[in-house]
Amino acid sequence: FQPEWGVPPSIKIKDLLPKLQDGDFEVLDRRDMRILSLKGKELNPERFNWDKVDIRDIGIYQRAGGANPLGLVKFLFPNKHHVYMHDTNNRALFKHAQRTFSHGCIRVKDPQKFAELILGEDQGWDKKKVAKNLLDWDKPSNKIDLIRPVPVHNVYFTLIHGADGKLRKLDDIYGHDKRIIQALSGVPVQRIAANDPARNQQRELDGSAPPLVKKHLRATGQKKTDDDE
Repeated sequence: FQPEWGVPPSIKIKDLLPKLQDGDFEVLDRRDMRILSLKGKELNPERFNWDKVDIRDIGIYQRAGGANPLGLVKFLFPNKHHVYMHDTNNRALFKHAQRTFSHGCIRVKDPQKFAELILGEDQGWDKKKVAKNLLDWDKPSNKIDLIRPVPVHNVYFTLIHGADGKLRKLDDIYGHDKRIIQALSGVPVQRIAANDPARNQQRELDGSAPPLVKKHLRATGQKKTDDDE
């Protein structure tokens, strides 16, 4: 409840880095963001040389609050991609037919009901207890561990069974079907993998890194990653 938001690498590089390089150190305060060390100590942005440091290695977090894109609550589940479900501060997006506005995580339309179902089943919470935690701003990042595991199954469909009994085709927004068709058609897997969207994004982010960081990446063959979505 009241989660802080770990800024993802794409926003760090494309949005924050140019401003920090120009000396606009107040950009973090304006967005209620802060830099935290691994031990949780808040660091002054002026202490970094933003022309040399790789901003993806810097932990930047937005405080819990009404402007936080995670809203009032997030739901973590184990996965290697650091993806989770969360509330949103922009509920108008649910009115759109297409909702692929996220940086990878999954917005929940009725997070309070979702929390009531999970915590009611797992820990016997009632609606009042869930509502209190949703509005308790004195407890930011208030983590509640479940007693029993809840199976999570994410699926990706481009064909669904419509109410009229006919198949309805959806857009292949992530290109999964396209890559499968290419593999079945005999296109080398190496060529398919080379054009993977996640790899293309990684190359784009690496290309935006400061010159000294780029040189280090080329010398070591290292690929930068970030655990914030």
